Amino acid sequence: MERATSATRRGPFRLAGEAFSLPLQGAAATFSCFVILLVFFGGGFAYAWQRWGTLVQNHPRYAIDAERLELPPQPEWIPASVKDEVFRDGNLATLSLLDPQVTLKVAREFALHCWVSHVRRVRKDYSGRVIVELDYRRPVAMVEVTTNGQRGLLPVDAAGVLLPPQDFTPEQTRDFLRIAVGDTLPVGSPGTPWGDPAIAEAAVIAETLRDAWRGARLYRVFLPPPPQGTRGRLPDRQYRLLTRDGAELIWGHAVGAESGTEAKAADKVFRLARLAEQPGALSPSASESPWDLREALPASPVKKPPPSDGLPTGYGTGAPSPTTRE
Repeated sequence: MERATSATRRGPFRLAGEAFSLPLQGAAATFSCFVILLVFFGGGFAYAWQRWGTLVQNHPRYAIDAERLELPPQPEWIPASVKDEVFRDGNLATLSLLDPQVTLKVAREFALHCWVSHVRRVRKDYSGRVIVELDYRRPVAMVEVTTNGQRGLLPVDAAGVLLPPQDFTPEQTRDFLRIAVGDTLPVGSPGTPWGDPAIAEAAVIAETLRDAWRGARLYRVFLPPPPQGTRGRLPDRQYRLLTRDGAELIWGHAVGAESGTEAKAADKVFRLARLAEQPGALSPSASESPWDLREALPASPVKKPPPSDGLPTGYGTGAPSPTTRE
């Protein structure tokens, strides 16, 4: 009993010294001493961090500022600074580099921005920078809409996600293909999907035509109106293209949803490019029927259906008329 009490009074440092002095203990004594010191100093650090860690973590030296954030170069079609908007709206100035969750918090805030499609990775480096690897959204088309009797245009990206309309001037809207699928409006705010499968499909078609639509003088991707007496859209959606001169081309089903005998999207784009190279081939007077891009080369005109009365505005029949964004 007296021996145990004496050992207790000696404390960890004296016990460690005595452990090293015992020749018969060998490696066991060294390991025991190491464990004692580790527990001693580890416990002391834990106590100190529990008491003063918050003060250290919130010190201005470890606060995130906009200069510490590093993003990929911002494309020219985004007018405002994504970094500055996320830093302000996400209140990133309150975050600390010492916070173990700081990269997750930064990633979450950037993922909420309407111009960010995907945050791939966020990491800290030795110099205190926070490096954000992300992908920006790119506009591919303007959707023709009507609200309160007023016609307007709303931008979307290749996934059919609504983009902020206020970031586009009326002049800039003319640099994009139009999409017309009938009565449709977005269900959410910018940065969220439009909510209409026809918009998502037409946006993919517009993205597929990204390198070809200007050469072919395309103006609109549209769905023909349903037959008279039919409510809503037909389940078998087949899209058409309209040139600025008023000529029509049959695109067919959505990209990736082609029928068994239908040409794939890449073949349709190739055929469209070949037609555009032929002088006058895509003029309205070149053929009484629209060119069918679904068939094998060469593209062939098909029998044009008789015109019907009362077609909804903006479906692409006849020569296009410009609209302005509201």
